[in-house]
Amino acid sequence: MPTPGTAIASLVLGIISLVTCSLGVLLVIPGLICGHIALNQIKAPGSRYEGKALAMTGLILNYVWLGVVVLCVVVILAFGLLGAILEQFN
Repeated sequence: MPTPGTAIASLVLGIISLVTCSLGVLLVIPGLICGHIALNQIKAPGSRYEGKALAMTGLILNYVWLGVVVLCVVVILAFGLLGAILEQFN
């Protein structure tokens, strides 16, 4: 049984996202979309596809990278806000 190309694309985009930090920000959303499309193709009734593990691994990698990006943005904003508050007291 064949594996959907979207499952492989999700995995590849997830790996590239983790390896290349700056480029990874741009590849997370397409990786998530490909992973979800692949899972829908695999789970469809009468589907002739396999590769759920590839799709899930791609989704996990992309969600981990998305979490790292969101955490970094929150930390940067928190330090900026903390710096502004401390500057008012000086």
